[in-house]
Amino acid sequence: MGGHASFRVSYRFQCDNLAQLSGVNMALFLSFPDIHEIKVQWLTPERQGATTLTAQHNQLQLK
Repeated sequence: MGGHASFRVSYRFQCDNLAQLSGVNMALFLSFPDIHEIKVQWLTPERQGATTLTAQHNQLQLK
């Protein structure tokens, strides 16, 4: 079996100490090794952005 598939997932995180949060590690690649990339859009009270994560670059930097 092989081929291409895509799906959409939404996560919402709440952090009581956002000033201390510098990034989020995406462990999803460990559980699902066939995922090649994740397109991320993020929003904090001060900033917003978008990036693409891969198994080699799996940390979302927020600062």
